[in-house]
Amino acid sequence: MDYRLRTMFASNRISVIVPFAAGISIVFGLHLSAVLDTVIILAFTGGAAVALLASARSRERRWVALPLAAAAIAWTVAWAFWQRNILATGLPPGPGSPADAFLIGYPLVALALLRIERRRSNTRGRALDVAILAVAAANLTWLYVVDPLVLDNAALPIYARGIQCAYLLCNVLVFVGAARLATTSWPQPRSTMLLTLGAVSLLIGDVPWNWLTLTGNYDGGGSLTDAGWPFSFVLLALGARELRLRGLRPAHDAEPRVSRGHLALLGAAMVIVPASLAIQATLHAEIQPIVIGVVMMILVSSLVFFRLVKLLRDQRRSLVREAQRVALLADNDELRSLDMLKDQFIATVSHELRTPLTSIRGYLELLLSETDLAEKHRKLLAIVDRNSDRLLRLVGDLLFVAQVDAGKLSLTLAPMTVDEIALDCVQSLKPVAAEKGIELVLDLQPTPPVNADGARIAQVLDNLVGNAIKFTSSGKIELRLRPTDDSVLIEVADEGAGISAEDQTRLFNRFFRSAYAADQAVAGSGLGLAISKALVEAHGGTIGVDSKSGVGSTFWVRLPYAAPLAAAA
Repeated sequence: MDYRLRTMFASNRISVIVPFAAGISIVFGLHLSAVLDTVIILAFTGGAAVALLASARSRERRWVALPLAAAAIAWTVAWAFWQRNILATGLPPGPGSPADAFLIGYPLVALALLRIERRRSNTRGRALDVAILAVAAANLTWLYVVDPLVLDNAALPIYARGIQCAYLLCNVLVFVGAARLATTSWPQPRSTMLLTLGAVSLLIGDVPWNWLTLTGNYDGGGSLTDAGWPFSFVLLALGARELRLRGLRPAHDAEPRVSRGHLALLGAAMVIVPASLAIQATLHAEIQPIVIGVVMMILVSSLVFFRLVKLLRDQRRSLVREAQRVALLADNDELRSLDMLKDQFIATVSHELRTPLTSIRGYLELLLSETDLAEKHRKLLAIVDRNSDRLLRLVGDLLFVAQVDAGKLSLTLAPMTVDEIALDCVQSLKPVAAEKGIELVLDLQPTPPVNADGARIAQVLDNLVGNAIKFTSSGKIELRLRPTDDSVLIEVADEGAGISAEDQTRLFNRFFRSAYAADQAVAGSGLGLAISKALVEAHGGTIGVDSKSGVGSTFWVRLPYAAPLAAAA
């Protein structure tokens, strides 16, 4: 199904489920009937567990859905015992009952939220934010709830006090997870918004219950805020169902910024503790809460200080990276401009040299055709002729490179076999190889036709065989043709000096000269292989080399078969 359709159907499903679940949750908060409450809460928690287990089947959601599913299962068990006691006695169960399984779910919810926050935010400084929020929230909870309502409540047994402290700690964990997820980066994906709202809904149900329980005002009848419990399970299940990894990648978290919102959050966390101490001192509180508050204030102040230092350091690094990137872009633009000017200069100079060189060679041919020319003069003119021919070939190579750069390389393609071209190449270069005592051999197997420009393929073979002759002092050179499944394989194998692995990586670059060529003063411009590569690729083929230093080299070319043959295959 198309992604847009899936998104539309998901939006429609959520727009129906959320209002319906909210309405049923309000019915639960009204506590019209204990039986009805039992049906609603067990249906919501059990349904959420089943939905979350189904979501956990997807690897993309498993890392969040599994802890939430475990939380939903624990809450289903706890609610079953809770409602059984309500139905039997009209009162909730006391501490030490299986209903305390509620405590298992809260850390799992916080774990899931912080896992998402970690995925949305890649900076380590977020751990400091979590610590700051946790310490500030724990301080408020200690000063205004734990100390006056739990520790000083002589009516509560020790075990019950521990259970109440555990519930409060769990509320702090869920609050920290929801706050960090809500402030990570905007816009928020729909999945994280649902999960955050689910955690907030859980706190809406839990915090008033804790307060009423500790103040002795909870009689089992509950309050409207209890609607937050069943509604939270629906939101958490929907959020996990909508979760997508690609939607969790932060848009701007990679570039840290000291934003006003971030400073406000850190400032609020830092001010909460001294404000609480001032209130405690005004109310003439005991010395113990004040001492604990001072310790908390020092801890939060230290965390805020280190967080601000990290934020400023990250921002400075970000600014330095941005400046380096801008400078690099400017340098690249300048280098590209210089490279274009160089290519234009080479093309212009080469074009201007070609005309006089052609004229010089014409006059040389006329002089060499004279019959009464002295032998000494004929030898001198032959030297001039060879060097002018070499210079003219270099000019032709430079002009060809300029054509390739300008995208003006044109080929006259026609179906042909490479056999005749290879035979002509060997016959023309055999005398040159014989002068160096090298045996030039053609190993030919009949090959199917290819779509090629015969003159350009001949140029490639001349370059490869000519290079083999230049870099081989003795031995044998083979020009081999083989048919393969989809192309003609051309190989030029020599027994020369070979090529080092480092030089092979740059061998087909323009003007590259290997270390061996420089040491042995082998003539050449460094353009032959670059031109061969451009020609082969223009034919839709590939070119490469297999070589080891001191062993020899094998250059290979693959040219695809002509279209009719490829289609038949």
